[in-house]
Amino acid sequence: MSDDTKDGNGAQKGKQSSAYKVGYKKPPKHTQFKPGVSGNPSGRPPRKKDTEPTRIRRRNAHEDFLRIMDKPITITIEGQPEKMSIYEALILQATKKGLSGHGPTLRFLLNQWPKHWAAEDQQQVELVRLAMDLEDAREAEFEELYKRKEALKQLTDKIAEDGDGDGDGDGEN
Repeated sequence: MSDDTKDGNGAQKGKQSSAYKVGYKKPPKHTQFKPGVSGNPSGRPPRKKDTEPTRIRRRNAHEDFLRIMDKPITITIEGQPEKMSIYEALILQATKKGLSGHGPTLRFLLNQWPKHWAAEDQQQVELVRLAMDLEDAREAEFEELYKRKEALKQLTDKIAEDGDGDGDGDGEN
């Protein structure tokens, strides 16, 4: 084919309508998908099914994380080896970094402390409340026992005065 049988777009003259122009977002008609035919005949492969629900995996991942953070490691502090959990070592390292002037770490630590102490203070408040309730209960129980003791003492005094215990005061049964 000679150059004069092709139009400016590289297509043969007379094969495409003159109204259709090939260009940006307009591919040649012969390369476009045919109606009813997929561009991906075999399709996307099916997704593998999970054997466990997501929440179980997340819980196990959380437990795994906690188990790892509790593992003991040995670090050197001022030339002395010290054994502590990974979690404690991370807190120590973050504290050192924050004290050295690292702004983001310092902000993080200062934001975490009130949450931690607030929770611990709440636990201590609950313990004090429980102790006070227990003390009140013991005090009420003690008062009840004291009243019973006094009533028993009065009864024994009455019996001792009467002599026979029938309460008529004659000393005879």
